[in-house]
Amino acid sequence: MLVTHDDIRPGSMSKKLLRSDLTLYVDSATEAALYHYLSPGDHTFATLSTNIDREIVKITMTCGQLLLDRAQNVAPPAAFPPGSCISFELTTPAVKELIACAEVTP
Repeated sequence: MLVTHDDIRPGSMSKKLLRSDLTLYVDSATEAALYHYLSPGDHTFATLSTNIDREIVKITMTCGQLLLDRAQNVAPPAAFPPGSCISFELTTPAVKELIACAEVTP
């Protein structure tokens, strides 16, 4: 189930994220918020960014880990250094999913 929350404040990456990485490592406050709001199987969308790169990712809580589905926007997966920003504003993929769910539910 898609989870959207205005309560999750922007945070930062705690480890380097390579283009092929699928596990998310963020600062402790962001991690605590994600574990609070996401139940197993739930997901949300986030934007990873630096001054150069920007990538929308889908974050899913799976077996106690925050797993990534990369490149939800048109850009290919990028590498992000520690300290890169992660934010949780409403993204195009989230809006598309919300619309699809609304069309199915009468």
